[in-house]
Amino acid sequence: MKEGNKNTGETLNSCPACGAASLSTKFENQTFPYGESPRTVMLVAKVGVRVCEECHFEFTDGEAEEVRHEAVCRHLGVMPPRDIRALRELYSLSRANFAAITKIGEASLARWETGQLIQNAALDQFLYLLQFQDNLERLMRRNHSISINLPTEGSLQTRGRSSDRFPTLGEPSPEMIAGSRVFNPVRAGD
Repeated sequence: MKEGNKNTGETLNSCPACGAASLSTKFENQTFPYGESPRTVMLVAKVGVRVCEECHFEFTDGEAEEVRHEAVCRHLGVMPPRDIRALRELYSLSRANFAAITKIGEASLARWETGQLIQNAALDQFLYLLQFQDNLERLMRRNHSISINLPTEGSLQTRGRSSDRFPTLGEPSPEMIAGSRVFNPVRAGD
């Protein structure tokens, strides 16, 4: 079996061998290595294998690559690209606005959403917390220069507010807010 258009993430609509448009799809578990020796692990992903009805050529395309990438993300315990994109779209935010609120680089966000790069565990935890609208709103209040209207909470299909699932400590006091913006450098020898 051959892999076609692996890096584009697109579905092929014709056979790369003979050009015929009559394709069918069969699903099979593919085992593939992830990581470098000696810590290589074998992962399994159920991928769609395209089969040409004319010449019987079998190949995988960008959809199969996305499924394998999601298997890697599951192994690492991080959000896959489609979940990151869905999180941003949940709030109807452009990448630029999401980046401005979160201070995540717009290019990094684009790489995570397209599967070109996998975010580290710490940033994945941050993304998880952003699934709760009140956390995104806290970031917006912290940075007063950002003025973006989020969808109303009733219009969001969230997994639940953090206050529904976890006790909160309440809003920070004005002293805490003022103190969080103060940086007092210390000179060597002081």
